[in-house]
Amino acid sequence: YQRRVHGDMGTRDSKQKAAEPEGPPPAPAFSPPLFHGASDLLSKEDLRQICCHLPLDQTETWTLLYNSRKDGKSFTRFGTAVCNKGPTLVVIHDTDGHIFGGYADESWRPMEDRRKEAEKEQAAAQRASRCGQHFEPKPRPPNQARQFFGGGRCFVFSLAPDLKLYLPSGANSNFMYY
Repeated sequence: YQRRVHGDMGTRDSKQKAAEPEGPPPAPAFSPPLFHGASDLLSKEDLRQICCHLPLDQTETWTLLYNSRKDGKSFTRFGTAVCNKGPTLVVIHDTDGHIFGGYADESWRPMEDRRKEAEKEQAAAQRASRCGQHFEPKPRPPNQARQFFGGGRCFVFSLAPDLKLYLPSGANSNFMYY
């Protein structure tokens, strides 16, 4: 484009490039995760709100693991469906119309599995001690009781009647219990 430049030497016309826009480029249009299975609870806007708080690698492809309408209303079936499947998003629609849930940043693991893991870790520490070796236990978040698991990326949320997000407070590291 042409612009008139004024200076000490008078007025002259000069061609200049268009000015670079200030600020960050506009955000790309939201593309919801690819679903393997279908969700009848989450709108595109709900997905956008949730996805902006998830690790990037958790926003690409989702697989429906449990649906109470199809799988029955059984906590045992829910546990079987989600255990050892990696990070999960749980969404609940109650009879009063509220929609809420939570994000678990690691696999759900039953208490029995965690107990066995702790016993194996203790046995390994004892073997290492007998051999004069140092044993480094699996790291856990600070201030996390043995019966809990999960990390600082866990959160709970409400979608309806109001959108609210609750991130960890930092008071402790007791995120998930199952």
